Amino acid sequence: MKITGAAIKAFLVVALTVGAVLFVAMNTRDRVKAPPTPDDGVVWVATEEGVTALDVRSGSPAFNAGIRPGQILRYIYHDGAWEYIERPDDVAYYLDDVGINGNLVYEVERFNSLGVSQGLWEGDVKQIEPAPLRRVETFYFGLIAIVYLIIGVFVFLRQGRAPYSFHFFWICLTAFLFYALKPTLTVGPDGEWELFDRCVLLVDHVAFLLAAPLFVHFCMVFPSKPEWLSVRWLSPSALYIPAVTMGVAEAVLLFGQNLAGDYLVAGRSLLDTVGVGQFAIGAVAADVLLVNSYLRARTPALRLQLRWIMWGVALAAGAFAVFYAIPYLLGQAVSTASEVLGLGPLILVPLSFGYSIVRYRMMDVDVIVRRSFVHVVATATVAALYLLLLLTVGDVVKEINPTASTWVVRAVTVAVMLLITILFAPVKTWLQQTADRLFYGERYTLRKGLGEFGRALASTSELDSLLASLAARLRRMLSADQLAIVVENAHQTGRFDVLLADGIDGDIRIPSDFSRWVRANAVMRGYALADESGQDAEWAGVHYLVPCVVRDRLVAVIGIGRQTSDGSLLTSEDIEILRALSGYVAVAIDNSLLLQSEREKSEALAHLQQFSASIIESVNVGILVIDSSGIITTWNSALEEMLGIGRDEALGSSALQIFNEEMITTLRAVTGTAAWVVGDVRHLYKFRTVRRDDRPIVINLSLAPFEDTAHTLAGTLVVVEDVTDRLKLEDQLQQSDKLSSIGLLAAGVAHEVNTPLAGISSYTQMLLGQIPDSDPKSRLLEKVLLQTERASGIVNNLLNFSRTSGSDFAALDLNRVLEDTLQLMEIQLHKSNVTIKRTYAEELPEAYGNASKLQQVFMNLILNARDAMASGGTLDIETETADHMLVVRIRDTGIGIAAENITKIYDPFYTTKSVGQGTGLGLAVSYGIVQEHAGRIFVDSQPGVGTTFTIKIPSRYRRLQVASD
Repeated sequence: MKITGAAIKAFLVVALTVGAVLFVAMNTRDRVKAPPTPDDGVVWVATEEGVTALDVRSGSPAFNAGIRPGQILRYIYHDGAWEYIERPDDVAYYLDDVGINGNLVYEVERFNSLGVSQGLWEGDVKQIEPAPLRRVETFYFGLIAIVYLIIGVFVFLRQGRAPYSFHFFWICLTAFLFYALKPTLTVGPDGEWELFDRCVLLVDHVAFLLAAPLFVHFCMVFPSKPEWLSVRWLSPSALYIPAVTMGVAEAVLLFGQNLAGDYLVAGRSLLDTVGVGQFAIGAVAADVLLVNSYLRARTPALRLQLRWIMWGVALAAGAFAVFYAIPYLLGQAVSTASEVLGLGPLILVPLSFGYSIVRYRMMDVDVIVRRSFVHVVATATVAALYLLLLLTVGDVVKEINPTASTWVVRAVTVAVMLLITILFAPVKTWLQQTADRLFYGERYTLRKGLGEFGRALASTSELDSLLASLAARLRRMLSADQLAIVVENAHQTGRFDVLLADGIDGDIRIPSDFSRWVRANAVMRGYALADESGQDAEWAGVHYLVPCVVRDRLVAVIGIGRQTSDGSLLTSEDIEILRALSGYVAVAIDNSLLLQSEREKSEALAHLQQFSASIIESVNVGILVIDSSGIITTWNSALEEMLGIGRDEALGSSALQIFNEEMITTLRAVTGTAAWVVGDVRHLYKFRTVRRDDRPIVINLSLAPFEDTAHTLAGTLVVVEDVTDRLKLEDQLQQSDKLSSIGLLAAGVAHEVNTPLAGISSYTQMLLGQIPDSDPKSRLLEKVLLQTERASGIVNNLLNFSRTSGSDFAALDLNRVLEDTLQLMEIQLHKSNVTIKRTYAEELPEAYGNASKLQQVFMNLILNARDAMASGGTLDIETETADHMLVVRIRDTGIGIAAENITKIYDPFYTTKSVGQGTGLGLAVSYGIVQEHAGRIFVDSQPGVGTTFTIKIPSRYRRLQVASD
C-alpha cells in the first residue's frame, strides 16, 4: 500500500493535535493540583543597580510594609541571618521557604525624587498571601487557545488539499500551546523545577518564538507565492533562524543551569525581551504582506477574503504592539488589563481566516451538518476513552507495580492514549458511513456507486485511459467478463471503431449502417440485441448493446455479454444501471474526443504560429502590427536593430509613446483617419526620421490592413525598410558620374591650355636666343619660361589624374607620385594655411604598383589632413625604407580622431564630417587600394595633438622575390 504525502500530513495533524491536547491536559491537571504560590505583591526585575521593584500591588504584604516601585532590594532576613539578594529568583526562593502566612524582613535602598540614595530601610513583610489565581484571564486565554486549535483542525479537514493548509495548522497549533500552557514553577526536592514543569515552560516559549516566523512565512506565500520570492538566494527559511537560535538558548537556560549557573539565568530577561520584539515585528510584517497580497489580488472573491484577513491581522497586531509589546520593551509593567487587551485581540487572526474561508467558499449546509455531527461524535467517543484511560490506567499500573514511578505511569498512559488515537480514523469512517446510510437511506449504495463512477470518469481526459478505467468499473459493478466499447471515428462521421474489447475471443465486425440500426432497435427498450444486427455483423459473444448519446448524437456504444463471472445471467436491473450510466459515459467520451480534437488544433495552431514567428524574425525588414486602439502587438528583431527600440519596451505600448511626433503625423496622413486602420495597401518612400539614439535614417513604409480571425479589420500591418545605405550608395554613384564628367572636362581643358602654354614657351625660348645673357631682360624671360614649364607640369598631372587608367602595375617612384599629388593640391593647401614639410628618403627603391591608384590614396589622406586642420597647421610627409618595405607617413597637427571611432574609420559610409562635406568612402577605398598593393595602412592619433597615417607597401624587389618563391 502506497503512503501518500496527504496521508502523512493527516496522520501528523491528528497525532500532533492529540499530543498537544494531552500535554495541555496534564499541565492543567498539575496547575489545578499545585499548591498556591506565596506572593509578596511585588514585580521584581533585575537591573544594573540590583533587584528593583517594578510594580507593587496595592494592599499586598509588601505594600503594607512600605515597599514602593523603584526601591532596590538588598537583603532579606531569614532564619536568623541577612541574605544578600542577587536576582529576582532569590525572592521567590525565600517566599516558597516561608510559605503562606509567613513573615520576612526586607532591607531596601530608597531614593529621593532626584535619584539620590537615602540609605537602607527595613520593612516587615507579614502575612504573605497566595498569588492571585487570575481565573478570568486563565479562562479567557484558554478559550482563545481552543478556538485556535478548532479553526486550525477544521480548515485542514475542510481544505486539506489546498496549498498552505498544513502550514496554517502549524500556526494554530503553536498559538494553542503558548496560550494554553502555563508552568506551575514547582520546585522539587533538589531545589530545581520539576522536569515536566521545565518541559512545559520550554514548549510554551518555543511555541511563542515559532509563531511569528510561521505566520510571516504564511503571509508571504498566501494566497499565491509572489515572483520575487522565486529568487534562489531569497529563502523563507531564514525567517526561522532567530526563533531556532532563541529556542536553543531557552533549552540551555532550562536544562543547563548546573553548567554555568548565574550566567545562564541572567539571559532570561534578554530572551523574553527579544521574543516579544520578534513577535511584534512579525505581526506588523505579516499585515504588510497581506496588504500587498490584497493589492495584487485579481478576483473579487479573493479580495473579499483578503480584506477580512487583512483587517483582522491589522487589529490584532496593532493591539498587541500598543498594549503589550511597547510597554514591555520599554521596561514598564504590563498590567492585567494591558495583557488582556494586547493578547486577547490575537484571536481575530484565526477568526478572520476561518470566516473568510467559510464565507466565500461554496459549501453545502447538509454536508457541513453531517460532517460536523460525525466529527463531534467521533471526538466525543475518543475523548471519553481518553478520560476513562486517564482515570484508570494509572491505578492499574500501580496495582501491577506499586513501586512504579510517576513518569512510568505517565509513559504508559500516553502510550495507551496514542493507541486509542489510531482508532480515531476507523471510528470516524464507520460513523460517517452510518450517518450517510441514515441520511440517504436506500439511496446510499446508488449514490456511492455513482460517486465512484463519476470520479473515475473525471480522473482522466485521455481516451485510452478513460476507456480502460470505464471497463474496469463496469466489470466490477456488473461482474461482466465480456465487454466491448465502440466509439465513433473522430475523422470520419458515421464510422464506428472498436477501441476496447475485453474477454472477447475473436474479431468484432460492425455493420455498415451501425448508427441507424442501433438507434432504431434501442428506441423502445433502451438497448439493442447483437443477434438482431444481421449477417454482415460479428460480435464474438457480445449480447447487449447500450447506446451512449449526447446532444442527440451517438458517440459510443457499450457492448456486454449475457453472463456474469459466476455464470449467472445479467438481470434487467443490471441493464438499467448500465443505461443510467450511459449518459455519463457519452459525456465523458465526447469531452475526451473534443479535447483530443482541440489538442490537435492547438498543436497545429502552435506550429503555424511558430512558423509565422520564424518568418517574421528571419526577414531583414521591420514588421510591426498596431491594433485599432493604437497598441503595438508585434515587433520583430529587425525593427529593434533598425530603430534602436527594444521589443519589451514596444510591445503593449501605444504607438504615440514609441514613435516621435513627425512619424505619428506621417502615419496619420497615410492612414487618412484618426484610427489605426487602413482599408488598402499604402506606401511611403524615402521618409527621413531618427533612431532612438538620434542617428538619422531613411526608411520606406508599407501599410496594409490587418484582419483578425473573424476577417474584420483589427489594425494595421506596417513594414519598415531601411534604405539609408542604399541612398548613400546611389548618391555615391551620382557623385562618381559627376566626377567622371568633371574628369572629361578637365582633360579637355588641359588640352586647350597646353596649346597656348606651348606657344608661350616657344616664343620665350626664341626671345632668350636673341637677347644676350648680360641683358637684365634675360632673367625675366627665364622666370617666364620656368613658370610656363611649371604650369605645363600641373596641367599634365591633371590630365594624367583624370585619364581613365586600368589596374596595370609597373615600377614607379613613390617620391615622384607624392610630389605630383602635392602639385595638384598645393594651391588648396596654401589657401588653408597648411605648411608642407617634405622629408623624402634619397635613393628610395622602386615600388611596384599603379601610380593613379596610389595618387588617389595620397590625395584622400592629404584632404583628410587638411580638413582636420581647419585653422591651419603643418603637414609632414616622410618616406623611408624598412625591411624591403617602402614606408610613407602623412602626419598632421589637426584635431585627431576619438578612440571610439578608430575602429570605424575604414567602414564604408562612416564619416564624422557634416552632411555635404564627406561621403565616408575615402578611407574605405584607400584601404582597398593599399590591400591591392599587398600593403598595410596604420593610424596613430591623439585627440588635440594630431594624426599619423603610415602606409607600408613592398618594394619592387620584394614583390619579385615573393612571386619567384
